Amino acid sequence: MADEHVLPASLVPEISTPLGNLYRADCMTVLPEIPPESVHTVFADPPFNLNRDYGQRTRDDYTESEYLDWCHSWLAECIRVLVPGGSLFVYNLPR
Repeated sequence: MADEHVLPASLVPEISTPLGNLYRADCMTVLPEIPPESVHTVFADPPFNLNRDYGQRTRDDYTESEYLDWCHSWLAECIRVLVPGGSLFVYNLPR
């Protein structure tokens, strides 16, 4: 993330190093706060919509259409924040 941009105080990194920050939060809370083309690498491990119980942390029981719409929205944000030539890694289980 660009050094000159400061996220809201409510978004505290889980881990912060000179190389970057790691956030444990809903990506749709964090990503909109990040300026465009300012991130070199995004690693995503989203819920797989397998109807698993994660407690209150996340929902995992969308219809297929809802799930794909949700995936399109967070992936679009990931692409928006990546620098040209940046890397996007998405962990996924094929169905």
